[in-house]
Amino acid sequence: MIVDGILTGLRAGDVPARILLSSCDPMSMRRAGQVGSEFLRGQLVANPVPLDIGLALALEFGMDAVNPEFEQLRDDAVSVISDIREAGLHTVVWDVNTAADVALMVAAGVDVIITDNPGMAREVLDQR
Repeated sequence: MIVDGILTGLRAGDVPARILLSSCDPMSMRRAGQVGSEFLRGQLVANPVPLDIGLALALEFGMDAVNPEFEQLRDDAVSVISDIREAGLHTVVWDVNTAADVALMVAAGVDVIITDNPGMAREVLDQR
């Protein structure tokens, strides 16, 4: 299986606890949990999949995080992040690519931001 081979390669190159495996495919994340429980796992969620389905999958398969696309948090980030945290999971938001969006996510309390512009994100964080 592809997941097994990927995990073997990752184990050889780094400390598994430093790696967050993420996929939109919940079956791949389920398999990763079965054969690589030492890795952190997050359910990627992108439109048109509703965030509540992503959260349910992450909980069902024992993941560590829900990884929503930024657009899914834009309008109600504080409430959504609170719901994710209450479920015992972390929030790893991706596609956060403007300074205003980084500031919004930081203020809302996300755990991790994934951006195409890490220098810009670092500047925003340093100003806080």
